Formats: sequence, C-alpha cells, structure tokens
Amino acid sequence: MATPNITSLEDLDKFLEAKILDKKIQTYEDFINLIENYNTSDLETGVNLLYENIINNKKIKLIHDSDADGLGTATLSYRFFKDFIPYGVKIDITDRKQGYGFLPSHVDGYDLYITADNGITSFDACEEVRKQGSKVIITDHHQPEKIDGEYKLPEADALIDPYKPGDPFEFKDISGTVVYFIFLYKLLKKFKLDNKLNEWYQKAIDLLAITTLSDVMPLNISINRFLVKDFIDNHFENSWAQYLKLFKNINSDPVASDFSFTLIPALNATQRMASPIHGFNYLIQEKPEEAQKWMDYLFSLNENRKKVQQELLDYIERYYKDWIKDKKFILIPGKFKKEYDGVLGIIAGRLAEKYKRPCIVCNIKSDGNYAGSGRTTGEINILNILREIREENPEIITHLGGHFGALGVGFKPEHLEILFLKLQEKANEIPDDKFVSKMKADFYININQVQIWDLDIYNYLMKWEPFGHKFKKPLFKTRCYIKSNRIIGKSKNHMTLQLTDDKGIPDIKALWFFHDSSKEQELVNCINQKKPVEIIWQPEIDEYKNQKKLSIRVLDVQFIQNSSGKTRR
Repeated sequence: MATPNITSLEDLDKFLEAKILDKKIQTYEDFINLIENYNTSDLETGVNLLYENIINNKKIKLIHDSDADGLGTATLSYRFFKDFIPYGVKIDITDRKQGYGFLPSHVDGYDLYITADNGITSFDACEEVRKQGSKVIITDHHQPEKIDGEYKLPEADALIDPYKPGDPFEFKDISGTVVYFIFLYKLLKKFKLDNKLNEWYQKAIDLLAITTLSDVMPLNISINRFLVKDFIDNHFENSWAQYLKLFKNINSDPVASDFSFTLIPALNATQRMASPIHGFNYLIQEKPEEAQKWMDYLFSLNENRKKVQQELLDYIERYYKDWIKDKKFILIPGKFKKEYDGVLGIIAGRLAEKYKRPCIVCNIKSDGNYAGSGRTTGEINILNILREIREENPEIITHLGGHFGALGVGFKPEHLEILFLKLQEKANEIPDDKFVSKMKADFYININQVQIWDLDIYNYLMKWEPFGHKFKKPLFKTRCYIKSNRIIGKSKNHMTLQLTDDKGIPDIKALWFFHDSSKEQELVNCINQKKPVEIIWQPEIDEYKNQKKLSIRVLDVQFIQNSSGKTRR
C-alpha cells in the first residue's frame, strides 16, 4: 500500500484521533469514578486484612520491586504511612541480585506481608508464609503463568491484579504503582478518611505518571494518557517533590520522552549498578541539598552503567562469535564479572536489535547456575517460546518471568546445550519476516513542503502529547538529496545531514543514529554520486541563541533502486 501524501496538518488530527482506543478517562473525576466502581472480593479482603492488622498493632512488611515501577510503589508506601495513616511498617525493596520478586528469604517473622509490583509468581514465598502462620496480600500488574491451559496462581490471602482471571477492572495494562495506589485509596476509605482522597491523588500523581512511562504502558489507552498528561500539564510545574524541583533544572518544560530518557534510566541504574535503595532515597528526600547529592549520584551511576554495558557488548562480540553467527536465537552463556549482571537485559536488547534475532544473555551466579535476561526482535513473543520449552521439558528452566518482549530466565549448566537446541528449533519454526520490525511511514511529505511548514509540523504534533508506547509520533517519508554529512559523537554512530531537493534549494538539518555500517557507506556513495534517497523521520527542535528551527530526526534511510521508485531496506 502506497504511503499517503499529507495534504494539510489537519490530516495529523484524524490519524492520531483514530489511534486512541477509548476516551473514557478524560478528567480527574473520570479516574476517581473508575476506582470507586472497582470492587472485587480480593480487593475487599486485602483492604480489610490490612486494616485489621493496623488497628491490632501487628507487624507488617511491604515488599517492593527494584525497578522504577517498584521504586514508585515503595515511595507510595513511604508517603502513605508517613502522611495519611501513620504506622510503623517495614518497607523492603527486593534486590534482583538475590532473585526476582517476593522470595522465601523475605519471610522473616512478620504477621502480614504485602507485595507491590511483584508476587504473581511467588509460589514458594507464599507457601513459606503459610508455614509461618502469617498472611500475605499480593498486588501486581503482571500476567499469571499458564500451565497446561490453566492459570497458576500463588496461594495468597488476597491477590489484586487486573490480569487475574475474572478480574473486572477494564484497563489491564497499567503500572504496578497504579494498582497499588488503588489498593491504598480503598484503605483510606476504610478508615473513613474520604476528605483525604484528593490529597492522596495529589501526593501520588507524579509516581503514577512516571511509572506508566517506565513500565512502557500503552499511551493509546485513556487511563494511561490521562495520568501522564495530568502530571505534566497540571502538577509538574508546581510539584512539592524535591526530586522534581531538581529535574526542572534539567528540563523546565518536559514532554513524556524527557522522563523516559533521563530520570527513569537513572532510577533503574540503581538496581543495575548498586542498590535500588539509593533510588528510593532520592525519591523521598525532602531537603534540597540531600536530594541534589542523591541526584548527582544516580546520574553518575547511569553514566557508569553506559560504560559497563559498552565494555560487555564489545567483549561478547569479540569472544562469543560462535554463539551469535548464523543463529536464529542468540543465547550467550557468560562467565562475566558480577558487575555486569545489571546490564544483561540491555545487552540482550542491543544484540537483538543489531542481529535481528531474539537474544538471551546469561551469567553464572554464586550458586553455579545461569541467570539472565532476554529481549525480542520483530514480532516474536520471546516469553511464549520459553514457556513452550518449559511445558515440554519442565526440568530445563528453573525460573521464568516477564512479558512479550522481555524476560528473566534461569537454568542449570547441565541444561545449557539442550536449551540452546530447543531455542533454535522454536526459532526455525518462525517465518523469516517475523524477525524484522518493518518501519513504515505514515505520511509522505515533499521536502519543499517541509520547508514551508517548518516549525508548524512540530508545534502541531505537540498538542497530542504524551507520545509513547502504542501512541507514537507519526513517521514521515521524504525523498531528498544529501548535500553534506558529518559523523559525530564518541561512538561515531550518528551523523548530521544537510537535506535538499534536486535543485539544492532547501537546506534542512537532520540527525541520523545508525547501527548498520553498510548503510552508512551506501549513504556516502549516494552523496558522492548525487543520488536521491528516501528518509523516514520525525520532527524535532534545533535551538541556538534563542532561535528555533525545525530539525529532522532520521530513523531510517531507504535507497532508491531504479526508476520505478522501488526501494531497498
């Protein structure tokens, strides 16, 4: 199907309007009505159980995940039990170096355990709670495991998860922090503190929005769009939180992606490179000078994370060539330094992107077993592949969790070879076209029209923020000539381009991050031979000395093969 021409900027309205799946949550009142009408036996049981344990002065332990979403739930716990229901709970943040989620080692003499953003696969820990004679409430947003066609659920006293079979909550794809917020909202009502409900939302909206972005929740769903938009438009500017006051020094007028590419990676760096408690300390700081110290530390951790992951990527590509070359599914059985454990998932993603193959990168743990992270490519459901292997051979995989595109997995060294062979067998059954994500433009736009509309293109799209998962900025395709190019950056993997028409009249600045050196060379050949190319791009802003100009962010370059206009990817 031919790429349609954009004839007016209003075409963008029609296109983006059609991408939004529903319009049910448009206001704060809509959001609150949704929560008020959400009632399940597990939610009621969980709220009553927590209420009774508080009024009876029982020992309560809260177990939070270690990623940005988990830090969001931990910070909610801190704010809630400090400002709304003053009570001495134990706030615990898991360490993925010890294993994922709620573990038997967390069960240590408390009367009630509550998980947030984890727990749906914590079978052993829940069994340990029962042996101890205590109670457990699970709040989560992950999908339960399905074995032999049946969902397997841990034996909790209450399990609150939109993905639990039969749960009536309409919006399944929400962050763990949003689920946990609803649980605590209901607890406020149980304590008859209805006059505090609006204040609770005000104290939580930053975390609801940021975790929606950090866990890559779909922004074509109204609940997620509302939370992110309400935070950025109505709460960010005057936020009371010290960490956000500091963030304003980095970006005083942010869009959703600014949080995704700055604050969120810094929060996640704490679990990768040090301890997630550092990210928690940053989020809860109330003194400006202390918050600044934590912020500097987190951002330095993130810079170190980038350095470490590049070291590991270079090492793998040098010494694990046989595990990569000609393999339909890449499995790297590493024996790396412990400091690399935190970046295994990132490396798996980089390898999957480069080689267009699903990839798992593992490391030997202290117990002698392999544990690692996997990432997918194209349209391949990496989690389903591993689940199928485990159903067929239960002894191969010791632990498994995740979703469509990313997972964590563990197995014993003696099962490495059979797992490797099973992965290749499963991958060989998948059609080749499923391995590559096909980048297709939404609109074709003439380069002269780009020059005429200029900043209007960017400004027109801005009113549709937030953009993100499943609500991407439109992709534009433009045929043009490259007047000049210059490779820049420490990694020498991006270049500036000057775009023109066949007469060399427009002179538009563009930036291209490339991962394929052969494409880079072919582009240089087109420049030297004065051949046109077609670029797929999105609009950005180039600001210099308070002067703003349209800049082109090139996402793909397609080379024109013949006079018929057919292109090569």
